[in-house]
Amino acid sequence: ALAVGCVASAVSMLPSAFFLPLYRRALHPEPPPEEQQLSDLLQFISHSDPQLRGNVAVLCGVIVSAVLATPHRAILSPAELEGTHMAVSGKRYLFSDVVRPLHVALKDSSSVTCRLACVGVRHCVMQLCNSKQSGLGLTLLSALLHLHDNSYWLVRTELMDTVADIDFRLIAFLEKNVGCHSGCESHLASWERLQDRAVASILRLLSDEDGRVRHAAAASLSRLVPNLFFECDQAQNDPVVAIARAHTASCLELLVHENSTPPRHYVSGAATAAACPYRGYETSCTADATLENNLSRIITAISTALNRSKSRHLKFGCCEALYLLSAAYPVSMWSNGWHCGFVPALAPPPAHRTGVEGGGRVSVLPILLTLLSSSWFPLDLPAHQDALLLTGNLIAVVVSAGWSLRRPCVSEDDAAMPKVEEPWAALADRSLVPMVEQLFSHLLKLLNICTHVLDDVPPVQPTLKPTLPTLPSAPSLSPIRKKTKERDAVEFPPAPASPRKPGELGAGKAGEGSGGGVGRSVPLLGGFYHLSHYVRLHDILKATYTNYKMSLDMLSLSEKFGGFLGTALDVLAQLLEIATLQDVGKYAEEVLGYLKSCFNREPTVTTLCVQQLLKALFGTNLVNALDGAGVDPRGQGRGQQLGSSGLQPGLYHYCFMAPYTQFTQALASASLRNMAQTEVESDTLGWFDILKRKASQVKSNPMSATKQKADKGAIHNYIRLFEPLVIKALKQYTITTSVALQKQVLSLLVQLVQLRVNYCLLDSDQVFIGFVIKQFEFIEEGQIKDSETLIPYIFYFLVLLSYERYHSKSIIGMPKIIQLCDGLMASGRKAITHAIPALQPIVHDLFVVRGANKADVGKELETQKEVVVSMLLRLIHYHQVLELLVLVLQQCRKESEDKWKKLSRQVTDLVLPMLAKQQINTDSREALRVLNTLFEEVSPSALRPVDMLLKSMFVLPCDVECVTTVQKWISGILAILRVLISQSSEDIILSRMQELAGPP
Repeated sequence: ALAVGCVASAVSMLPSAFFLPLYRRALHPEPPPEEQQLSDLLQFISHSDPQLRGNVAVLCGVIVSAVLATPHRAILSPAELEGTHMAVSGKRYLFSDVVRPLHVALKDSSSVTCRLACVGVRHCVMQLCNSKQSGLGLTLLSALLHLHDNSYWLVRTELMDTVADIDFRLIAFLEKNVGCHSGCESHLASWERLQDRAVASILRLLSDEDGRVRHAAAASLSRLVPNLFFECDQAQNDPVVAIARAHTASCLELLVHENSTPPRHYVSGAATAAACPYRGYETSCTADATLENNLSRIITAISTALNRSKSRHLKFGCCEALYLLSAAYPVSMWSNGWHCGFVPALAPPPAHRTGVEGGGRVSVLPILLTLLSSSWFPLDLPAHQDALLLTGNLIAVVVSAGWSLRRPCVSEDDAAMPKVEEPWAALADRSLVPMVEQLFSHLLKLLNICTHVLDDVPPVQPTLKPTLPTLPSAPSLSPIRKKTKERDAVEFPPAPASPRKPGELGAGKAGEGSGGGVGRSVPLLGGFYHLSHYVRLHDILKATYTNYKMSLDMLSLSEKFGGFLGTALDVLAQLLEIATLQDVGKYAEEVLGYLKSCFNREPTVTTLCVQQLLKALFGTNLVNALDGAGVDPRGQGRGQQLGSSGLQPGLYHYCFMAPYTQFTQALASASLRNMAQTEVESDTLGWFDILKRKASQVKSNPMSATKQKADKGAIHNYIRLFEPLVIKALKQYTITTSVALQKQVLSLLVQLVQLRVNYCLLDSDQVFIGFVIKQFEFIEEGQIKDSETLIPYIFYFLVLLSYERYHSKSIIGMPKIIQLCDGLMASGRKAITHAIPALQPIVHDLFVVRGANKADVGKELETQKEVVVSMLLRLIHYHQVLELLVLVLQQCRKESEDKWKKLSRQVTDLVLPMLAKQQINTDSREALRVLNTLFEEVSPSALRPVDMLLKSMFVLPCDVECVTTVQKWISGILAILRVLISQSSEDIILSRMQELAGPP
């Protein structure tokens, strides 16, 4: 068996060797009657060893794949194998002779052989379907799908992996034209669609008792979505058009998405992470309609199965499949695909239906919350984690991008009247409020359970002494006085009591967890001792944690307790993005108490939750970042906008007309962007604009203005509770080797500094900032692993500390920061991983933030700008630096036209000769996009005369054998040609070309 495997590896490199004689020359002087061939290995398909039979099947798959992938197919073309006698052996080999052992192995009684047969089929089935022997590929695929009920779990997982890579657009074309294939049996035309059989098999395996099979089925669904084909979604119901459209979109991806609005500023990842909402709230305008329809059908089928089934294994599998789909296709970016209805085409057949018949919209969120509150589902930790993450993602998409978020807009008359604050007032859809409250309560109970496990505290119900109720005095029993007292309590609610000290956390009610709300009038939301299924969950987690502590593998990725705790914290951080002070303020002390206990076990995610809670209390999360417009930001797709006639578009439209129209639109939009550079940017307030934006919202809302004093007092009561965790995070930064934790700590400090917290109070002796600067010595020497991911966060943090007016004393200045960046450039570290990420926040600060603030403009600032520009020009051969130069050019154009023209000439004089010599790294689509944007931003006078453009374009590369060099050469030609088309006429270009060419 091992020898056959070695032969398969050799044949994959040289397929012609398989059809040669076994020996180079005869061993005997007289030739034997029949010379032994290497291809005789195929006869082992009938051997008694199942492992050997399976390896023969793998060998067949490798041979077919290698033959069809051979560029010239000099000896092994399919036509030759079908009809030509091999010159050496005298034998006649048909292509079907090599494929037949695969059929035999797929029907083998041994599960080992069947699994290896699946591996062999995966090697060759798509190449077979793309060849003239496509009929053999269809028969192989049909035989493969019969293995879904095999008893061996590895066979079922291999089946899922194979099916997930099948392109069913091609299969649909072959099924439609099945009669044209001579190698295909006549009964193929009556087969059920292979796509329907494949999807049904995967959905059936979601209910498998083996969790490994369920995971393979769930993972294969997310890979299968882009390969599905439904005639009703495609132009002219033609799979050929669908395949051609996909290839065109892939090759012209840069052109298709060129019309989208470019980002205003190119900022480092650290700044983007601090400014953007947390995971799950991203939006996108590039969703493909066909892919979204495929996603909708798959989600509908899974949701229907989840809603109707009574099998616990199927519910586990459906939850995992939906979660993996939400990870591969984020709900906020593919919202139409997730807001799906019932599709009978993918519903289970009548024999498998166990629930209520009929269509209708399937809502997954209530089903998930019901499962999370059940007595059996949360006890399975992996399924519990999948359901938590999926629920958080679904709530995020329902409230993201302004679709269901609102701001409390009230009139002056309403503001004059006291009103009870609604829970989760930011949600416009009030039906979501109970769901969000249920999830928030569930998460706090989970954190309370984990806190009990980590602190080794038993969940004991507190013992209360029975006391007789105090009878009220006679006058208070008057109905009139009682009604007056209730009305006063509603109109003038009592002020919240001051929170207890962190040291007193958890000393109030025993057994309800560590931590508590503000004052003892607010009960612990995370109390779980009276709920039996939470107590059972506590016992399971405690046993899991005990096993973890006894294990020698302390860093195991499969550790269940740490994964469960991290998931609960992650979903809580996601939910805090839409919370307000009124929603979580009364539970702040309780949540911080849980986080304090969880910090030692999961410090990174705990620090993230601290930052999210801080954003919720200060009103700097998604709720306050959005305006009240409930408009779907995703407009109609460009494919629908380009139709110019009433006819249904076809192959010509998608391959020629649509790209041409998009190219002309891209040129027009580029011209419009050059002419309209005077619009006011909305983010010129800079790094510290969040409080200014918050203040402007308060001024525009009279109701918020009346509450500001009360909110400020409550925040001051809460903010000191954060100090122990922040100090603990600073200490952990100095002793940990985890770069992820250090990034999160820096992100938390950035949040505090942006909220105008005096950094000198946190680091009075400047020990922490000294440690951060000391890290540069180790980074320059390459002694910190993954330091390239830490550098943007460090420089972003240092840039914020350079603003002296927000701190009681000077901490670090911009010259020192530029010096640190220059040290990275001179250290020998790769510029793409160290120097350029360090330059990004510096460029944004000097040219955007300080440049827009008149108080910061001065001679020192201009000197710093010149130094940074010179550093950028030294690294101009990286397209990331070209991206930064785009930002610099935009800001220079706003400040002074002379500066803009001077810098434009300086940039073009450097870029064009380097393009001619292929010295700029433009070997990717992103690099070409940046280069096109750079030529759009430079002054048109810097691109005249066209002689220098033509000279750069017609220079041939020195080495055309190198693929990277050719890619750079072609990218330069495309960029220059685009400039010539947009800024010069044909007559000028032709005349200059004739003069440059000289006499014939």
